[in-house]
Amino acid sequence: MSPGGNFTGCLPEIEERRALIDRILASRPFETAARLRDLLRYLSERSESEEPIREDQIGVAVFGRPEGYDTSHDTLVRVQISHLRKKLQQYFEDEGRSEAWEIVVPKGNYTLSFHALNPEVGVELAPAPVPVEPLPMREPRRRFGFWRAAALLLAICGVAGATWELRHKAPAAESGPAAAVLWRDLFGNGQSTYVVLADANLIEFEDAIGHQFTPGEYDTKDFESFAMARIKDAAIRQVVLKALQRPMTSVVDAQAAQRLALWAAQAGAQVEVVGARDMSLRHIAAQNTILLGSRRADPWVSVFEDRLNFQTGFEEGKPPRAWFSNRNPRAGEQAAYRVQWGSVGYCRVAYLPNPKGSGATLLLSGTDLYASEGGADFITNEERVRGLRAKLGLKQGEKTPPFEVLLKTREVASAAPEFDVVAWRRY
Repeated sequence: MSPGGNFTGCLPEIEERRALIDRILASRPFETAARLRDLLRYLSERSESEEPIREDQIGVAVFGRPEGYDTSHDTLVRVQISHLRKKLQQYFEDEGRSEAWEIVVPKGNYTLSFHALNPEVGVELAPAPVPVEPLPMREPRRRFGFWRAAALLLAICGVAGATWELRHKAPAAESGPAAAVLWRDLFGNGQSTYVVLADANLIEFEDAIGHQFTPGEYDTKDFESFAMARIKDAAIRQVVLKALQRPMTSVVDAQAAQRLALWAAQAGAQVEVVGARDMSLRHIAAQNTILLGSRRADPWVSVFEDRLNFQTGFEEGKPPRAWFSNRNPRAGEQAAYRVQWGSVGYCRVAYLPNPKGSGATLLLSGTDLYASEGGADFITNEERVRGLRAKLGLKQGEKTPPFEVLLKTREVASAAPEFDVVAWRRY
């Protein structure tokens, strides 16, 4: 939107800058983005100084990271700055299209820059002080932009021409108490909650290199080294790496993520929908997370796999097969639950504390996309949640303990999959 060139010329008056910041904070793009509002406030306050703003300073002051944390492994600030740039662009292309000045966060620089949008105002301007009154950090909003989330998730999918068909309406305020209580038990601790979309391209990459990533390997994001070591043909290696550069997820997963994010937000959590590559081991260990997909498409699932009774398995073939092994079968249970491609699948829905015990992790791992969709339906359905509480032997008022449930799903043409509980565990 803004022209290039040297940053010289006059700046808007202090009052004008302050008023512009206030208008942006109150605008529609930011009304459901509490953390981005806090980030913009912080950058506004810090931009009044000529000292550069460091990534780790933002992480500590805005996102609660510990002093001296490793920014090379924790990408949260960079991810949020990217989101902030998009929100600012959205504001100036819509509500702020008549503004005289535009605010930009330049690449490689966290100091706010003011650009003249009206040619009569002057030339493009240098990053400069934005003296605003320090504003307190606000409590997380308990709303979630339902339709905006849908649009965001479509963009994350990157599926050209995809049609967003919402099979389910947003849960109304009068949604059944059992489901609402379950979600408050899981995510009503006041912490941020990340809904993590599976990394669909990763499966193709793992197939190409003949290796499944561990969480530690995935945390490095050093995919090129793995390709160099395992794909000798340079041309093939280049094609494989290029395909990996576009993180993708399915529309089915995006629909599920949107529903789950809304439920977590209604439970009081501040929710963010992110891709698996935007996460780190530190996030997984310490934050609330909802992980979608199997450990092949989301290696973070492997952090919890050994703690579960129903574990995922894979075997090569056309089509490839997936199943769940039952480590300790009970009476009436099978030792393994194998898919029937195109008709029968399985989904594990599991709730565990995160590794640091500071929050909750919800895993929805299906043997295929529609099985995962069945898992999302199960955990947000009042009747199914009531049945889950009964199976877990919970009394009225008793808090939901860690559990895992194995669902058998059956695909039905042009409809949400049907599913039944075949096994469960309470911990």
